[in-house]
Amino acid sequence: MACVSSSKFSICLNGEVHGYFKGGRGLRQCDPISLYLFTLVMEAVTLIMSKNIEESDEFGYRFGCKELKLSHMCFANDLLVVCKGNIGSLKVVKKVLDEFSQVSRLNPNMAKAQYSLGVCVTRVG
Repeated sequence: MACVSSSKFSICLNGEVHGYFKGGRGLRQCDPISLYLFTLVMEAVTLIMSKNIEESDEFGYRFGCKELKLSHMCFANDLLVVCKGNIGSLKVVKKVLDEFSQVSRLNPNMAKAQYSLGVCVTRVG
């Protein structure tokens, strides 16, 4: 967090670096480092998801995903969760999102979530 909140910038004009100024708003979505941070954050989601699926008897993989243990995929700033559309599977996914929210203080934006036959696409953060 210190790396993100204590940033300083300089301007390069005609090949010469001029001064420093402090970043006042923290990390922005288009910042080049945001993709790396998203990757690190999604690694935490992956670990939490794997642990909860392994501990649960209720989670059901979507057809064709069990052999690969495919439960989710991450794209840019989206999380695609694939599972059976039953109550047990959705409880596990909800538990994963709740646990992730507690650990990271980031919350899924359920207003932007889309559901389709047991598949939920949601934006985290």
